[in-house]
Amino acid sequence: MLPNIKNIKKITTLFFVLTLASFGLAQAPQKFNYQAIARNTTGVELANQNIGLRISILDGSPSGTLVYQETHAITTNAFGLMNLSVGSGTVVSGTFATIAWGSGSKFIKTEIDPTGSSNYSVAGTTELISVPYALFAGQAQSGQVGPTGPTGPGGGATGPTGPQGAQGFTGATGPTGVGATGAQGPTGPTGVGTTGPQGLQGNTGPQGPTGAGTTGAQGPTGPGGGATGPTGPQGVAGNTGAQGPAGPTGIGVTGPQGPAGPAGAQGPTGAQGLQGPTGPGSVNGTLNYVPKFTATTTLGNSQIFDNGASVGIGNTNPQSKLHVTGDIRVETTGQAGVNIYGSTLSVVRLYSNNNFIGGLWNNPSVDADAIYIANSANEPTLVVDGTDNVGIGTFNPTAKLHVVGSTILFEGVDPVFVVKGNTGTSFAGITITNNTGVVQSNIGWDATNNVIKITRNSSLAAIAINNNEQVGIGTETPTNAQLHVVSTLANGGLFQTNFVSTTSGGVNGTNTATGNSDGIGVRGVAITASEGYGIGGSFEGNYEGVRGTVSTTATFGAIGLQGSASGAGGIRYGVSGTASGGTFNYGLYCVGNGAYTGTWTQVSDRKFKTNIKDLNGALSRIMQVSAKTYDMRIDEFPSLNLAKGTQFGFVAQELETVFPELVENGAAPGVNKEDFINYKGVNYIGMVPVLTKAIQEQQVIIDDLKKQNENLSKRLDALEKK
Repeated sequence: MLPNIKNIKKITTLFFVLTLASFGLAQAPQKFNYQAIARNTTGVELANQNIGLRISILDGSPSGTLVYQETHAITTNAFGLMNLSVGSGTVVSGTFATIAWGSGSKFIKTEIDPTGSSNYSVAGTTELISVPYALFAGQAQSGQVGPTGPTGPGGGATGPTGPQGAQGFTGATGPTGVGATGAQGPTGPTGVGTTGPQGLQGNTGPQGPTGAGTTGAQGPTGPGGGATGPTGPQGVAGNTGAQGPAGPTGIGVTGPQGPAGPAGAQGPTGAQGLQGPTGPGSVNGTLNYVPKFTATTTLGNSQIFDNGASVGIGNTNPQSKLHVTGDIRVETTGQAGVNIYGSTLSVVRLYSNNNFIGGLWNNPSVDADAIYIANSANEPTLVVDGTDNVGIGTFNPTAKLHVVGSTILFEGVDPVFVVKGNTGTSFAGITITNNTGVVQSNIGWDATNNVIKITRNSSLAAIAINNNEQVGIGTETPTNAQLHVVSTLANGGLFQTNFVSTTSGGVNGTNTATGNSDGIGVRGVAITASEGYGIGGSFEGNYEGVRGTVSTTATFGAIGLQGSASGAGGIRYGVSGTASGGTFNYGLYCVGNGAYTGTWTQVSDRKFKTNIKDLNGALSRIMQVSAKTYDMRIDEFPSLNLAKGTQFGFVAQELETVFPELVENGAAPGVNKEDFINYKGVNYIGMVPVLTKAIQEQQVIIDDLKKQNENLSKRLDALEKK
């Protein structure tokens, strides 16, 4: 009987495949087929490589007695597959033809030298279950021959030998033919049939009947002996089942499937915007006080108090449009006292320590109605002429107040200086002309808009102040702002400072509103007549264009920089970043984790591509890649905000040796603007098509193995049904 044929199904093509050559009862080829896939220590196929192989047959156990050993020098194919016949190699010890396959278990030990030499390493030892034992058919005896019939009388001719029995199916020996036997004829030749695994023992044919006739006395021996009856015809050879292709088997036990590479790194969130420039200083003060610079970048209270109806200097309760508490002084050089003397021309003369310093008089030769105040050098200080024009610094005033000379300073109690017009009528309180009398500017009251305004060469206000203390520049109706600027120039406002600090800037906007609402420190709006045009804010810098920073103790989320775009139709970009011209250019860069709720899409349209080729050999390259687990060195690089906990991925330097196309040099910003941290990065998204191709190549191998297994299963099922 054969060893447990059902166990043949348990042979797996994942390790190695043994197949038998065809055997017949007359001549059994002393060899059987062996296929395997050669891999290196990392599991990569050794394609198109010379391999040294040593095969040993062991008796009884994996460490049993060596009964046969041989060596082979083989070259693998493009998939690392090698084919050989055990029994046809270079014999080291033993004789293959004398192996007692029918006696006890047999094990095959495989040793390999991937360099093609003879420095062998054990790849594995496996029990031979059933198929190779078909070799025992080469040592089996012929079926039992029926007993010799009695000799016919007188040495009659020997009856013909019965015909040979029909040849059985593959592997089984056909039964001996049944036929009547007289005197024993010569034995017919053994039927020739190919043998796979040994078939069941054929039944012995029934003994042929004794030839007719009584036995007489021994007849004389015929000359030369009786003629030999003709040989019965040879039985029809059974069909040999087609041997299925052996599945490739790796030398040694294949390691477990490595874990799938991690998914592509999550797309980074939009980069945090840069800190906007800080305003020029701080503003502190009390309601209704007109501010003044208390330091180079700080405003505080001045002595001027404006309640919206009246202005006070030195007091907070002005009773008229201008109310000054204190003296009003017109001061020249030197010490001044007051002396009053009388003379022909003088009305009042002023002395200091008996030194004449000026006087008040009239001069009938010039204007009998004029009153003059002059200094000791007779230079005009104050003149009131006959038309009630007042001149300061001139003897000939041409207006109600005509001043020639230095600054006018008002000090004193309320009111010090009052400009009054007709009720409900606009007027120019102060008019400024050039030296030819052409009006250059007016300061006055606009009754229509209820504002104080300053004009320049036109009736339109350059500056206007309304009763709500709102200031308009370029508009006479300031609204919704303390400072309302309207301009047709390139810039509505231009602020400059050369002060450097982390909190200073050309513009500083601060919103101190309280409550559960989001106040806005600086807001830019650009709404044009045409939809789709207008930039709300534009910032430029030699280091950072825009910076957004949030520092809060609130438990809800905080956003350093937010961009949004909405509206029906068209294309919307919440944040768009562009970088070019640098050693490394990042349109978007995240320090820390990135997250998104939609999809992260890489441009892959055919119209952007050239030199398109199929990717091949991905599986063999993937088998050279080593996936790792690791922790980031957070303490050594705090500015990078590296991920915490165990990470899965590749080491860029290792991956670069296999896939240099997926490794890029990069630089991360350091603590200071001059600092950069150079690094190597991995394009994990680019790994997706490589893994896809590797899976496809692997599936081809798996499909081929499935077909081989299906063929083996069909053959085994056929054997079991016999």
